[in-house]
Amino acid sequence: DFMLFDTQINLHAVDFSRALIEARLDLHWSDSYRVMPSREGDLELMARAGCVGLTLGVESGSEKILKRMIKGHRPFHATRVIREAHRNEIMVRANLLPCFPGETREDLQDTIEWTRENAFAIDDLAPSSFYLVRESPIGDDPARFGITIRGQRVVDGDYKFRKQLGSLTYDEVGGMTWEERQATLRPAEEMLRQAWREGRGERAVLDSMQPAFIFALRRRFATKGEAYAAALRFTGGPS
Repeated sequence: DFMLFDTQINLHAVDFSRALIEARLDLHWSDSYRVMPSREGDLELMARAGCVGLTLGVESGSEKILKRMIKGHRPFHATRVIREAHRNEIMVRANLLPCFPGETREDLQDTIEWTRENAFAIDDLAPSSFYLVRESPIGDDPARFGITIRGQRVVDGDYKFRKQLGSLTYDEVGGMTWEERQATLRPAEEMLRQAWREGRGERAVLDSMQPAFIFALRRRFATKGEAYAAALRFTGGPS
């Protein structure tokens, strides 16, 4: 079983999958996967080739914020890809990036609603509030993204492990000050997790599906439904 980290797998997924199928290898694999470009049928081929898990950088359910991020996809693209993966028994981890500069309460609500509506197809959710570093497109050109850099950020708690050292504080031009934005970081993450749990129903008791757990389940069970039933029995959740 292989957990790959290839941010360009979209460009090679079809050839890679065909090669695995032709080699008749009994293996399972997971990878990072961009929402776009993805063509209809690619994920079905990948599943036949042993793909059991994908991590997708969805980032936001707000069309405005995705455009501001220059992500190259729209919310309906993410919905299509995630649901197609689900139909093909591929377990999905979705990364979300709340609190991007310029995000409003309405934009966050769009992401909350998107998360709740698609939770049935998302097996693990990873919301992580935006943080700024100098060696990044935003750090290199803050004016383009409507921010002014103030100075070094002090990270605490789990953020010491989740956020890069050297993170910066900033003010949004015509928007939130750093103090105002900072107050929204953890609440936004928790609101997204809560929306995911609400959409998951009884499966919400399985709060995380780490790759090793996914591999173990899918080595034994052919479908996500069977894997979840076994996981719920194992954890003492609803049967």
